[in-house]
Amino acid sequence: MRALFNKPPQVTENPPPQDDEIAVLRTVMTALATSHGYEQAACAAINAACCALGWDLSSVWRVDHDTNKLIMDGSSHRDPSIEPPPGEKLTLAKGEGVLGRAWERREIIIEENGATILRHFFGPSAPLGATHIGLPISHQGRIYGVLSFFAYTPWIITERRIELLTCIGDLLSTALERIRYSAISQEQAQSANAVNSVLREVTQTAEESTAIQVALDTIRREFNWEYGSFWGLDEKENVLRFVIESGDAGEEFRQVTHNSTFAKGVGVAGRTWASNNLVYEPDLGQVTDCVRAPAAQRAGVRSGVCLPIVVDNKVVGTMDFFATRTIDLTDTRREALRNTAFLVSHAVERIRGTQRISEAATHLLDSIAEVEKEVHSARTIADEAARITTDAGRIIKELDTSSTEIGAVVKTITAIAEQTNLLALNATIEAARAGEAGKGFAVVASEVKELAHETSGATDEVNLKVGRIQSDAANVSSTLDEVSAAVERINTAQQAIAALLHNQTDVTRAVLGG
Repeated sequence: MRALFNKPPQVTENPPPQDDEIAVLRTVMTALATSHGYEQAACAAINAACCALGWDLSSVWRVDHDTNKLIMDGSSHRDPSIEPPPGEKLTLAKGEGVLGRAWERREIIIEENGATILRHFFGPSAPLGATHIGLPISHQGRIYGVLSFFAYTPWIITERRIELLTCIGDLLSTALERIRYSAISQEQAQSANAVNSVLREVTQTAEESTAIQVALDTIRREFNWEYGSFWGLDEKENVLRFVIESGDAGEEFRQVTHNSTFAKGVGVAGRTWASNNLVYEPDLGQVTDCVRAPAAQRAGVRSGVCLPIVVDNKVVGTMDFFATRTIDLTDTRREALRNTAFLVSHAVERIRGTQRISEAATHLLDSIAEVEKEVHSARTIADEAARITTDAGRIIKELDTSSTEIGAVVKTITAIAEQTNLLALNATIEAARAGEAGKGFAVVASEVKELAHETSGATDEVNLKVGRIQSDAANVSSTLDEVSAAVERINTAQQAIAALLHNQTDVTRAVLGG
């Protein structure tokens, strides 16, 4: 490690003369006014303090809550000929040295012989007898970090100087809180814009695959991810399979993604499926149950997040997004991502519902067409039945007419038989009067009488049968009238059904959009 100090310091007993304190504070305030972020604001404060108050070396240390350590983010030296500190990040644990104690105790720590920390980081060339101050930066109980001030010679730190440093710390704390709230507001606005963009894009799509692709592209772009992928549920194998992607995170990472599957509860996607909730990983390379972790390490993929896509209360897929940098996923960003997942889920559910309605309507149209064919066939049959009934009625009426005519003929025959019988009776009487000479005539008269009697019996039987025929014909005619009326009602009903089916077809086609 290169030595920070390349010349021996000049040891003095007293600190440099104090500048005008208001001017110092004004300098610090001016520097903080244009700062954005903890590191920039803190560096602006120590630069101003270092120059205005005569400190030899000032540095900024940030609290890293993931490692629970102080990490040096930047430094300022009054003498530009002094080499800067090494590029690697220097760290301190809570309670370690002046700065660690300032963090732990939440108060200014002053060490009259502060060379220990200098020798720890910069080797034996560090000056002896230095004065070291650790100033914690906090606001409303939140520790942002610690400012470090070095003097290479022992200084007499007056209460006035401590108050001035405390004021600088308070100014920095206030500025950091302003920056934090500004960052929160900016993030909220960005998240709202991102959610609105997703809403706007997915609501304009009618195909599920298009909606997923648009959602991947929009979320990746609006939330500054570098790569995203969608995993669909294979219900037969009960695994998540890669479907589509957006962006690029290196060819190896892409190939591993394309060839991977995830069981429920395994990997980032599998855990998202199992929990039906957002899963965030600050460093994908450290995930032990993910097949993409080794490829992520080699490709430099760091933070990742995975979102469930839920349709009808069931996870049907997941969307994951990755970046080649470590991302601090705030509560605002988490909620925004959850909202985008809800919007995508709703879009997929809407599209699937529309498809189901379309399929059902298509089937309904087919069924209506079949029913219309059957109605038309039934109407044809009914028309034929009506024709046959009409013909049968006509035939029955003709039969009734013929029966009446037969009855008239029978009456004539009956009258002739009666007359013949009367003549035979007269002939018999005359034959009896004639005596022996009339015997032959009497035999003939007897036979004629017998024939007349048989004719009378036959005509009676014919009359009986004709009566029955006429009665049956009347009954059949009445029944045919009823059948004809029923057929007419059937035709009327078929016409009404046909009209209703036509209206149903029009409505269904309107639902389908033409």
